[in-house]
Amino acid sequence: MKNLINDLDPNKKNKSLLTKVLGFIKNINKTEDESQILIDIEKYHTKPIHIVKKQKIAIEKLFLEYIKTKSQEESFNVPTFPNIVLKLNEAVANPNSSFLIFSDIIKLDPSLTLKILKLANSPLYKKNKDIVNLEDAVGLLGLKATKNLILSVIMKGSLFKSGYSKRIAKKFFKDALLTAIIAENFAKLQQLNESFLYTLALLHNIGGIVALNLADSFIKENKIELSNDELILRIIKKFQLQLTKTILKNWGFKDLYIEAVISQETVKNEKENILSKIIYFSQTVSKSLLSGELKTLNRDGLTIFYEEVLKNAKLKIFSRTARIIMNESIKEFETVSKFIA
Repeated sequence: MKNLINDLDPNKKNKSLLTKVLGFIKNINKTEDESQILIDIEKYHTKPIHIVKKQKIAIEKLFLEYIKTKSQEESFNVPTFPNIVLKLNEAVANPNSSFLIFSDIIKLDPSLTLKILKLANSPLYKKNKDIVNLEDAVGLLGLKATKNLILSVIMKGSLFKSGYSKRIAKKFFKDALLTAIIAENFAKLQQLNESFLYTLALLHNIGGIVALNLADSFIKENKIELSNDELILRIIKKFQLQLTKTILKNWGFKDLYIEAVISQETVKNEKENILSKIIYFSQTVSKSLLSGELKTLNRDGLTIFYEEVLKNAKLKIFSRTARIIMNESIKEFETVSKFIA
């Protein structure tokens, strides 16, 4: 890393900042070692009594063992994949699709009509006149944007439920949504199936939300409260990839697609599937943005950041192009997320 920093910043003006950013990129997607979690649980529970209220038992240890056991059981309760998602993707893939294909789906949830109308009248899409009917709204947004909004609302309601913590569930969904938007925009650049990439990327952390819901089962079965959100989140993330793989396999996703979704730690070589490269880039940048790490970077710092992530993703795209796509993605995310909440 030292040589890289010297190449990027020969005048040593931003050495400490670059060290921080490159270190962050290096570690953001790594699955944490279980032994380190156990060490930190011990440290937490050996603090002075006035700092830690719940001293008697390291509940996080019990939860770590519980989630490990449950995730390895053959009877592990995998959530049902919403069939409507398949229908939406098929509709968008059909060149003869029209507004009528979506109308019945939209009617199932009256609030969807309002969300679609609001999005059509948002600064991101609005033209010279107000959009007051659903057909005009879908015509303005386009079938893909309409599908993405419907899909995100359905996913949030059926899969990204709050479980143990609304705060953690919200964090997982925001990451899923931003990753999906970035992946779709990169798919457009690469002339890939944008709709499919959006769906695939939206599921990249589904194992995390399922692990979060296991916390509810743990509380009910043991009749004890979990004591530390930070440690619980780390345990959940430890099992996220493993559970995501199990869930997608159960849902019938091809191995090629599963590997693309779980290739979050690294893209091994240039020959790696383009889906893996795009999802790796998308979820790495998503986590960086949502963590607030990028707010401290100036223009040059952001260029260096994107160059490094593109390099790690083995994506042969100019950093300037990546920044343009990211600016569009962030704008879309900020607009769309308001109408899904």
